[in-house]
Formats: sequence, C-alpha cells, structure tokens
Amino acid sequence: MFLTFATEVVASFGFGLDGRSFDEADPEFRRMGEKPISVFEEEVVNYFRQIIKATLNYRKEHKILRNDFLNYLLEIKSKPEEYVFTDEDVLAHAIGLFTDGYETSAAVTCHALYLLGANPGIQDTLVSEIKGVFQKNNEKIDSDIISEMHYLVMCETLCMHPSGLALFRVCTKPFTLPPPHGPGTGPEVLIEVNTPVIKPVYGLHDDPKYYDDPKIFKPSRCLGNNKETRTKCAYLPFGEGPRSCHG
Repeated sequence: MFLTFATEVVASFGFGLDGRSFDEADPEFRRMGEKPISVFEEEVVNYFRQIIKATLNYRKEHKILRNDFLNYLLEIKSKPEEYVFTDEDVLAHAIGLFTDGYETSAAVTCHALYLLGANPGIQDTLVSEIKGVFQKNNEKIDSDIISEMHYLVMCETLCMHPSGLALFRVCTKPFTLPPPHGPGTGPEVLIEVNTPVIKPVYGLHDDPKYYDDPKIFKPSRCLGNNKETRTKCAYLPFGEGPRSCHG
C-alpha cells in the first residue's frame, strides 16, 4: 500500500502524471520503478525518456503550466545564459527524483504510521490538529493548509528511522578533528583532501549527546524553539549542503 501511495506522489509531483497505481494491479510506472537502474538498463531509461517527451509535447500543445518538478527543470533549461542544461540532464534529474523518492517515501510513511499506532496519545494529538485546521479552513485542503499542520511533519520519524543510514562524501579541503573523547585524550585527526568520509546518520540521530531519550518517539523535538536550538548538522535525514537529497 505504501509503495502504491509513494508511486502516485512521485508520478504526480515529478512528472505531472497519473501513475494509475490504485486503478491497475500492475501499473507500468510502478513496474519500471521496481526494476534495477544502471547504465545498462536501457528499458528503464527509454521508458522515462518517452513519458517525459510525451508529457512535454502534451503540455505545449494544450498550453498547460503545472507547478511540479518537471516544470522546474524546464525553467532551468530555458535559461541558457545561466545554466547549461540539456534534455539528457532533464531526464537524469527526473529519474533521480523517482529513484530517490519511490521506496524511501514508502518506508518513511510506514514507519510514521507504526510509531503513531504505538503511541496513541501522540496519534490523538495529531488527529486533533488535523481536525482543527480543517474546521478553520471550512474543510478545504491544499498545500498551504497542510503546511499549518506542524505536528504532521515527519521529521521525528526521520530522526528515528532515517532513509539513509550514512552519508558518503569526499574531503575537498584539509580538516582537523579534535580528539574523539575530548581535549587531552589523544591525538587530533587530520582528514586530507580526497579522503573518503562516511558520516553515520543513524548513529548521530541515536546519540544522547544531541537527543534526550533518542529511542523514544517525541515529535515535540521538531517543533518551535526545540527545532531552532538543535545542534547544527545533528539532524541529517536528507544530508546537508548543495548535494542534499530533495526528499
């Protein structure tokens, strides 16, 4: 069920399409997502190339402007004086959105519903917030109204169950780390340029140095001042910087 939901979200937001995941037993869009993607998997690449081309032609013919990821890529491509962005770049980023958001979104949703079910008091608080926001807005719903549901944000779920357990980077300039157990407990550690670096996201989120009772589900950790005073880079479910995941 969660993969079906995630497929529809990515199909709509990324490509402006109906993935038909709730209408068909074996929809093509989801079937392509379940195939391994590599430089050798031409079937998957060709499938996305065709649907992107068809979608763009349809929008151009019917003068459709849709606020989604594909349109965002086209806006970048339309500014050659600022960016060098080809049709293959559009294809690569579109496939990247699908592969990054397909299984990860399903897994996070699954974890969130499990944690809510295991914590009925928190679930009641969330239900109360959702009902209150709906009533205030005459039962209407759009992205702006959903953004008023602060308790609904899944950042605590991502803290306890990050989609990526570690970040993999390469050092771009020399950096010296202090002794791991404090001043005077050992030598400093020099990380030289081009050194592969692995940052254990799950271990960071599970560290009581940064989070009280890290194994207890506390959505309040992500609200208001608690979020603002959190140690920088102690919360990395999407990474950090220009290479962070678009989630």
